Amino acid sequence: MTAYSPSRLATYRDCPLRYRYRYHDRIKRDVQWVESFMGIRVHATLQKLYEDVRFGRLNGLPDSLAYYDRAWRENRTDSIVVTREGLAADDYRALGEKMIASYYGRYVPFDVDTTIGTEMNIRFSLDDEGKYRMSGIVDRLSRTAEDV
Repeated sequence: MTAYSPSRLATYRDCPLRYRYRYHDRIKRDVQWVESFMGIRVHATLQKLYEDVRFGRLNGLPDSLAYYDRAWRENRTDSIVVTREGLAADDYRALGEKMIASYYGRYVPFDVDTTIGTEMNIRFSLDDEGKYRMSGIVDRLSRTAEDV
């Protein structure tokens, strides 16, 4: 049974043929756009930051940037494509660092709420028979003091 997700539905809305190639035929891409590559590394860095805070450890900004840099270097391949003229992968790496630093500066010490979990899978039925289902991933679920 197919479970729909916001990203699957958006792909179909944007291009039904791309939906077919990706989800039905399961054709893999040979390349990865640098924006996606950078976003995944920034996302992983923030996930680690919140998971560590969840277990009582507050990483400093230099630690978070070192994690990002290490993740960038370890996952970098020749299949990453930069399409904007005049820009290189290192420009995107630096942009990711700037985003992390900005986020960190805005939310440190990360104590306005309590992280319950990160990357949590959710699934639910859209109809009584369970024929249509939605699924997704919650990046971070948290609660504030008022939610207790």
